[in-house]
Amino acid sequence: MASVAVKAAAAAPHKLHLVRLVRSPIRNPESIRNTLKALGLHRRNQTVIHKNTSAVNGQLAKVLHLVDVRPVVFDAAASRIPGAPLVGDDGVVRGFTEEQLMQSAERIISQTTPTQQQ
Repeated sequence: MASVAVKAAAAAPHKLHLVRLVRSPIRNPESIRNTLKALGLHRRNQTVIHKNTSAVNGQLAKVLHLVDVRPVVFDAAASRIPGAPLVGDDGVVRGFTEEQLMQSAERIISQTTPTQQQ
């Protein structure tokens, strides 16, 4: 019974993508470069995290020859070294659960979003 639950959890789709630009967009059409800008990728080896949605998946399919896409895995038990990146090259988020990461991301977004004046 437990093995069925483990298999179901392993088969569940991941919620976040770790996307890294590995090839330069030079000599690619402007639409490809615009898609990379929309994904937030401006320099080679730059890494961003995106939600696993159909819109993002469509953009990634368009630039798949230029990027490396990995699922984001959470390891809350692992200790984080001060000054080390939050997300490693292997796509593992160390020292955070998924809920903690989403809460901190929402907090950052709310602080940087300009308030609407009435």
